Amino acid sequence: MERGALCLILLLSIHSALADVFRVTGPETPIIASVGGVAVLECQLIPEKPLPGMKIEWARSDSAQHMPIHSYTFGLNVEEQPAPAYRNRTEFFKQEFNQGNVSLRLRDVQLQDEGDYLCMVESRGFIEQAPMKLKATSFGQRPVIRLEGYQHNEIGLQCNSSSWYPVPMVHWEDGKGKNMTERSRMTSTKTVDGLYKVSSSIEVTAGSSNTFRCLVRSAILKSSRQSSLSIPDEFFPRMSRFFIAFILFLILLLGLLVAAGYYQYKQQKQIKELHKRPTIKAAERVIAAAVPVTYDPETANPYLMISENRLTVTFSDSWQELPESSKRFISRLFVIAEEGYESGSQYWEVLVGNKPDWDLGVAKESISREEWITLSPENGYWSIGKRGDTYEANTTSPETLKYKTMAQKIGIYLNHEEGTVHFYDADRMVLIYSFTAQFTEKIYPFFSPWGSREEMTICPP
Repeated sequence: MERGALCLILLLSIHSALADVFRVTGPETPIIASVGGVAVLECQLIPEKPLPGMKIEWARSDSAQHMPIHSYTFGLNVEEQPAPAYRNRTEFFKQEFNQGNVSLRLRDVQLQDEGDYLCMVESRGFIEQAPMKLKATSFGQRPVIRLEGYQHNEIGLQCNSSSWYPVPMVHWEDGKGKNMTERSRMTSTKTVDGLYKVSSSIEVTAGSSNTFRCLVRSAILKSSRQSSLSIPDEFFPRMSRFFIAFILFLILLLGLLVAAGYYQYKQQKQIKELHKRPTIKAAERVIAAAVPVTYDPETANPYLMISENRLTVTFSDSWQELPESSKRFISRLFVIAEEGYESGSQYWEVLVGNKPDWDLGVAKESISREEWITLSPENGYWSIGKRGDTYEANTTSPETLKYKTMAQKIGIYLNHEEGTVHFYDADRMVLIYSFTAQFTEKIYPFFSPWGSREEMTICPP
């Protein structure tokens, strides 16, 4: 009895020890991949260097039973691809094994590849795993608009587009940008290749703008394809002169009302914008807090390249062999500044230009550098980001911001005494967003250029 208890204690001790030896991390958000393209199922081994006899196994986890896809055993150099549907389409980043990169590249992505995956690492009977989800998408063809025929005083239009996945949204507007979607009817059809064809119909009448636009938008990619059609007045059914005069009167009256409403709207918008701008005295106080900021190369992810003057960062396709450092970010494309602050107020500006995606803000000194961490104040990050044409506040549940102007330069104002971080459109000094916080340790400027090759440059004060 005592011998059995000792064996059980010994086994539990070994299991606990192995649990402290290694672990794996993966992305918290779904991986988006285009049909026919390449997807990288990201998985990071910590610590980085694999142990002899350690086995990596990737598997589909959403099927009726566990389905292994690709495995590799270190030391024995045994590699297997047991799933016929994935054979010769998957590969490891073997040259990066020693950096702990056990990600899997999946080529020629298919709709059937969409689902849940597991990255599993086994050593001496102990298994660590990281789940993730892959979403397949197809950015369809440019829509085609055609005339359907006449009905009363209206012309029927039909917008067709194919090769989409998942089902996209169809939006109609006139030449002035007025939304007409509510008047339309949309149908979607699944084709033999699993993609979707959409068709939307609408009836239109002659007006001040005889141009009509159809936009087909992918909610996942947040991008759209569009086509427009201009219809000459002669195509619309003719009306009596009296009716035309009456319509013209209504149009004139409506135009006056619209003009008055638009003038009032512009006035209200200008007033709101002025409220967002700091007073001259406050703006001078912000600008007076300007400090020199430079990137810290020792913290930069190996995919990020820092210029010699340490003011510009760009994304590189190649992993750089850099000196090991406990300060370096491994799992995310992050870099922080050399300068950290514990009191007072500081202001700096970053030129983002037309970069489609980025994140900027501040981070506390004790943030994790190896784990895949979600940007949020709870995790020590106070930041905003740009996703295509949209700004987001990086909170626990990302908040879409109402600011629509595409700022070329972002100003960040950190005030320790007030416990605030303000983000400005620096060229117009218009407030984009503010955080309130209680800072208890040193705070560093934080930057993420994402995977686009456009430069992100710190502006000297």
